Amino acid sequence: MVIKIDRKAVAFNINKAENIAVGIPVSIMLKGFYEYIADIECVSARKIYSQGLKNSVCYALHSATSRHSGAVIADFDDFMECYCSCNIREFYVPLNADDDREGLDMRRASRLAMRIIQYASDVKLYIMITSGCLNSNHPGLRRLIKEWQSWASRLFNGMSLGGSFYLSELDSYRKECNETGEYSSRFATLPYFISDIRIGEYALFGTIPFCDNKRLFGRNAITVESEVVGVYPERRQIVVKGGYSEIDTDRCTLLSGGLTFADVSSEYTIYNDPFLRYKRGDKVVVVPNYKSLVKLQNVAREYTK
Repeated sequence: MVIKIDRKAVAFNINKAENIAVGIPVSIMLKGFYEYIADIECVSARKIYSQGLKNSVCYALHSATSRHSGAVIADFDDFMECYCSCNIREFYVPLNADDDREGLDMRRASRLAMRIIQYASDVKLYIMITSGCLNSNHPGLRRLIKEWQSWASRLFNGMSLGGSFYLSELDSYRKECNETGEYSSRFATLPYFISDIRIGEYALFGTIPFCDNKRLFGRNAITVESEVVGVYPERRQIVVKGGYSEIDTDRCTLLSGGLTFADVSSEYTIYNDPFLRYKRGDKVVVVPNYKSLVKLQNVAREYTK
């Protein structure tokens, strides 16, 4: 089994995201199970959020080290550790924006920011929105504008948005403003306080959660290739390397023609091959689902130019 990463497709997706964002920096969110794409030039040239990479913003609470250039924090103890021991001066405070994860409510976020400002004058503070890819009840841009104007602007240097769902939000917001005549220039329609838009899934798959506008989609940049290890003409099926211990093939998108998914074991995936097209040694290609990347992080990788 081999993961194949298309460098050109990754670059295409990042460039398309930047075109949609028009003037707002696009940063890359690299979870540990796909940090390996940091070696691609178009990724490494941009701001990165990760746990393991040097000079990146650590997105996990109480996990930053002196290798990181910034940190996401949700309490003052974490700030002190990062500020004093790790010499970090760039901080991101997650806001609970309908996702009920690590984010703080408005009052707690404000108190934390005020306490940090009182302690240190040489830091940059950003609000961090994390709900874009988690649920469809995300805060829209107009709500974020109100939050910024009513309280956040007095305490923070900007707002970091994620995930890639906010690409479609920006596109819709800009169109709405242009149609209503709210702004005369399309470059003026984007909220000035947005420091960056974080993308991860979009860089890999070119997809945007909770978005049906295919015009905004990019290209798929990652596939998994597995070998046919058994052919069973009497039941018109083939057996392929790779079961649920390595990949969730029942949730992946099958690219190889003439096959349909039948079943999966811990080591193998079984496909129906009604036309008996495949023989032992042939390859079957799928697009992995996002969660399969966790299982696939130790699988061999190949990069295409």
